Amino acid sequence: THHPSALEDRVVQLAHEGHQGIVKTKILLRSKVWFPNMDHKAELVVKNCLCCQTNTPLRHIEPLRMSDLTE
Repeated sequence: THHPSALEDRVVQLAHEGHQGIVKTKILLRSKVWFPNMDHKAELVVKNCLCCQTNTPLRHIEPLRMSDLTE
């Protein structure tokens, strides 16, 4: 028999097949199903997706630097 969590994992994987990112994966899931911790599971799948990691540009934020205040 299948456990509910195994089915949930499969549903999330299917929703993420197009590698559309977290927001679109969640929108698709919400339009079809609901289960506890669905958003969290979707986030984990997308964040751990090697294909998405290699095709998403890094959002490296430069640290703030002090500027000289000249009069």
